[in-house]
Amino acid sequence: MLQHRHDKQTENISVLECQIDDMSGEHFGYVLPKLLEAGALDVFYTSVYMFCYHFINDIK
Repeated sequence: MLQHRHDKQTENISVLECQIDDMSGEHFGYVLPKLLEAGALDVFYTSVYMFCYHFINDIK
């Protein structure tokens, strides 16, 4: 009879989200690789079109 031993290992992961108003795309091109270098598992941003021709960027 074979017995399998499973070592359970847990890891805590935090999710950081923010909405940034009035920042140009050039800055995101600089910030995203820096966040990955700092240890982020994944980084992406989405441009959001708000009412009255207003844009914000949602970073996750």
